[in-house]
Amino acid sequence: MNTHTLPSNLRLEHRAMYSVADAAGVQLACSEGTVWLTLDGDLQDYILEAGDSFITQEHRRALVYAIAPARISLEARNIRKPTIETFRRFQAIPLMKAAR
Repeated sequence: MNTHTLPSNLRLEHRAMYSVADAAGVQLACSEGTVWLTLDGDLQDYILEAGDSFITQEHRRALVYAIAPARISLEARNIRKPTIETFRRFQAIPLMKAAR
């Protein structure tokens, strides 16, 4: 999760850019205007308009570009990906007993 201090609200003028070094767990919400969002190494880009939000679990840099003057907010969220540790809490049942 991103532990850097994030600005809670940003006003981006037309063609302005903003970069989030590690976007994992950062919710980006567009409250005004339109922004284009891309993550390093991701082939898909995202367009956010007023009322849209975006969040990822990927530890990648995010670039936000204002297609039109925009207002965005950034908020660190605690999201967890399921890991093998989650599954280790469950006890294995032999296949023969599970099928009965």
